[in-house]
Amino acid sequence: MDFKVLFQPEGIESSGLPGLTVMELARRANIGITAFCGGRGTCGKCQVKVEPAPAANELEKKQITPERLKEGYRLACQTKITDCNLTVFIPPESRFFNLKILVSGLTRDIKIHTSIRKYYLQLEPPTIEDQRPDWERMKSAVATASGFKEDELTISIYLLRRLPTVLRTGDFKITAVLEGKRLISIEPGDTAGQSFGLAFDLGTTTIVGSLLDISTARERAVASRLNPQSAYGADVISRINHTITEKNGSETLQQAVVGTFNEIITEVCQKSEVSPENIYEIMLVGNTAMEHLFLRLPAAALATSPYVGVYQGSISLPAKKLGLAVNHDAILRVGPLISGFVGGDTVAGILATNQHNERALRLFVDIGTNGEIVIGNREGIWCTSAAAGPAFEGANIHFGMRAEPGAIDKIKITDRVLCGTIAEKPPRGICGTGLVEAVSELLRCGIIGADGRLKSKEDLPGLPKEIRERLEEEKGERRFVLAPETGIALFQKDIRQLQLAKAAIAAGIQILLAKIPISLAELDEILLAGAFGSYIDPEAALRLGLLPLVPLEKIRFVGNTALTGSKMMLLSQDIKDEAENIPLICRYVELFHEKEFMDLFVDNLSFPSPNLP
Repeated sequence: MDFKVLFQPEGIESSGLPGLTVMELARRANIGITAFCGGRGTCGKCQVKVEPAPAANELEKKQITPERLKEGYRLACQTKITDCNLTVFIPPESRFFNLKILVSGLTRDIKIHTSIRKYYLQLEPPTIEDQRPDWERMKSAVATASGFKEDELTISIYLLRRLPTVLRTGDFKITAVLEGKRLISIEPGDTAGQSFGLAFDLGTTTIVGSLLDISTARERAVASRLNPQSAYGADVISRINHTITEKNGSETLQQAVVGTFNEIITEVCQKSEVSPENIYEIMLVGNTAMEHLFLRLPAAALATSPYVGVYQGSISLPAKKLGLAVNHDAILRVGPLISGFVGGDTVAGILATNQHNERALRLFVDIGTNGEIVIGNREGIWCTSAAAGPAFEGANIHFGMRAEPGAIDKIKITDRVLCGTIAEKPPRGICGTGLVEAVSELLRCGIIGADGRLKSKEDLPGLPKEIRERLEEEKGERRFVLAPETGIALFQKDIRQLQLAKAAIAAGIQILLAKIPISLAELDEILLAGAFGSYIDPEAALRLGLLPLVPLEKIRFVGNTALTGSKMMLLSQDIKDEAENIPLICRYVELFHEKEFMDLFVDNLSFPSPNLP
């Protein structure tokens, strides 16, 4: 039976099987709670108020003051669901992405320094004695308010056409909007306090948008959608081929995304009661193919060796050129890229984690169809992309599906099999995290061997009968039934798909580790990013050999760093400038050109010892 946890003040509900922690359920709900120790209970940073409060364990008594314990504060990583529903209040200091973090990033301070400025102006109307043209009158007032020289200020012909009407509609009391030294909008009345921007993470599978007040860094609303381009192929190569084989393929893919962007814009504006006309800047990051397809740039060269794109640095253009439903003169910025398979989302991830500026030696992994891997610190950065295939997205799996309601995402095996599904819906299939947990649990119980082979009933006489009866064989292929009521099962072929995917990621990590070179003991942290990385069980990842065998406390979940980095670039011109330099300092490694890669790939097809914790 699943029990519910209500997270406040968001009012977001998450549910799971008994034994899961509040921390794990917060990740399911995409709520960031700080856990520097990796959820081991040793840092004390994940304090939350729980109602009803369970008995405190020894770790909690050590980390939390007696006064707070009496108030019901507990450690999110130690508080487990038992036999009742819980309400959890997350204080600001325990949040991973709280209001301060939007300004400060993950590990450093940044200053809000956007290129968008608004000034409320009260102009004197023209008279017989003062017959200056409207733009000269406006330019003088803007120069006085901004400190720029009049001859430095510019305006487009399109805005000039609207200038007389806006000035007179507002009785010459208007708000000027500057992007740098360029006037991009004029508005009747005083709207100086209404200045907003949008940060987008354009993923292969999902699109996430965040509306920010760019003067205070306050996040006003977030919305997400599935990437509609999935209808033209689950992977980027299929989509690139669509642009090659179909006459209007590029336009079709671009318009599909633009339509979804506009849906997100409408939703976040309605949630926050903000007018789209007050959105003046959009920051977008995605992988190299996604950015090319969004901009309708030729992407065919990304699908064939040596996999080169059209551009590397960031691109800026008027948002109206793509039909985005924001202010007519809003600026759209698309993030810089590193290589053909390491894009703006990875640049954003490096910014968010500050990996390139700190002494700590970190391994950053964003696990997906293309697993981006970055290792290094301020002494140097190496990066690569491992073609893991779509298994982590639930594709090419017999009962595979995306992480949607009804997907099995949690499995525990004791004397019986316990399966949890997303949103507590009846099981419809199994998603990537469920696949990882299922194989990990079967490996731990000895039902799968180190070679990935599912054993037969006869091989396992000591297993409880209920578990053994779930092992079935048909037409020479074995399977393990996860949900008897629906017939959802894990097949031998599914395990092989996972082996291929995890071997690619593991081999890529080993190639980069050898470039430094360092021992695992010298690695300070492993940072897991992205939706899959936020939900994966780190013990399962270690047991399968997906990640290097390091102490659990060295594994840290960093959430959607692509969106975080996009927000940082939106809020700070200094961070935008820093992003431009990241591709220049990153050394990209093409795995298939590394002579050791295939040997490492084959070695990593097997699983480590099932006796690992």
